[in-house]
Amino acid sequence: MFHFNRKWLPLLLLLSCLNLRSEEIRLSNDYVVDVQVDSRSRVWVGTLGGLNCFDGIETRQFLKQTGDLPSNLINALCVDRTEPLVWVALQKAGVACYDLRTERFVYHRASDPENALADDDVTHIVQGPDGDIWMSTFTKGVDRLDRETGKITHYNDSTFTGYTFRSLHEFTLRDDQLVVGYWKSGLSILSPEDRTFTDFRHDPSNPSSLPSDAVRALLVDSRGRLWVGTTDGLALYQDNSRDFLVFKHREGDPTSLPGRTVYDLKEDGDGNLLVALDGGELASLDIREQGLPLSSRPFVRLLIPDLSRNPDIWKVALDKFGNIWVGSYGEGLHFRSHRPARSGRTLLGATESVEVPCLTSTAAGIASCTL
Repeated sequence: MFHFNRKWLPLLLLLSCLNLRSEEIRLSNDYVVDVQVDSRSRVWVGTLGGLNCFDGIETRQFLKQTGDLPSNLINALCVDRTEPLVWVALQKAGVACYDLRTERFVYHRASDPENALADDDVTHIVQGPDGDIWMSTFTKGVDRLDRETGKITHYNDSTFTGYTFRSLHEFTLRDDQLVVGYWKSGLSILSPEDRTFTDFRHDPSNPSSLPSDAVRALLVDSRGRLWVGTTDGLALYQDNSRDFLVFKHREGDPTSLPGRTVYDLKEDGDGNLLVALDGGELASLDIREQGLPLSSRPFVRLLIPDLSRNPDIWKVALDKFGNIWVGSYGEGLHFRSHRPARSGRTLLGATESVEVPCLTSTAAGIASCTL
């Protein structure tokens, strides 16, 4: 007797796309900058050409030219945990919040008469444990939107005595700390409560320092540890010594980090750290408490054979079945099953036609299929 496994549902839904018109499964742009999966397994894809929502049947696009967004240039996405909302950080155009109940956007801008953003160039969005929305700007600090009152609090140079916000790329929240990663100016851990801060910079003479001042990814794992992705490797912050355990690519060593620039970090349900890298590389590292010391554990490469030009992997997202959605900077969205040896990979793209052994799909429906 055949027993249906719900984990195969996303793949079956993807296969059903082959019966749709090509324009129904096309991304608005192949340069993916963020990927998020909501509680109903819809995949939200932010690109340099607009916002896309893939529900397993079709892709819906939200664009400037259709009146949905004030700009197509997206920096980051945040799927709300408490309400059916999707927050969109835009380049020099503020924040757009999409309400799935009304199917309408609400916009937040620096020009708003009340509770305005500090600046319209918003780089990242994070939802705090209390449901509040935190938004970073490129040069004017971080804003916090109180969900109950609608009030926006600005954390900027005047908040922390002697501190200067630089070109901010990404941030995360860690207990009562605000962890800020800069484009070229290192890492800072700030305490909004007591208004103190600690700066971390790369020191060429210290192998336990931040591996690079160019921070590209931050993650607080399930044990509260802070991981930092940079343009020259991965680092784990050591609270006691206030330095870093550093992981770098070593030429000729297949167990080392398989790339140099770390663009994204996620933790899966099995206690593995997923590391998105340059050159089309995706790797995992076992970060569970038991076993070998972290410095002795091997990185495992997770192959994505459909990547033809080895674009940088900018973002990864996990759905509730354990499948990995891979956003590439130049080749659209890819899908890696929780059982990669037994199932196919998918690709959503903007313009390409894809021919595969068991089927043919125009404009990048499914890029390969192994049944």
